[in-house]
Amino acid sequence: MNNIDFLYCREFLENMIGGNPDNKELISAYIKLIEKKTEFDISFFQGDAELRKDWEKNQTERMKVNT
Repeated sequence: MNNIDFLYCREFLENMIGGNPDNKELISAYIKLIEKKTEFDISFFQGDAELRKDWEKNQTERMKVNT
């Protein structure tokens, strides 16, 4: 989920919860949204770290070949 969609969903749920603070389904949906966004971000950054690591490895190999 991209950040803009997440922010819109979060804001919508926060407004709905503000108007219906006893609605457990809204609170459950809000918690689920936060959990899923966290899982997505962790997965994204782990993949990004692996990509960076591969790029650095390739750069090192190129430097060895060029010297």
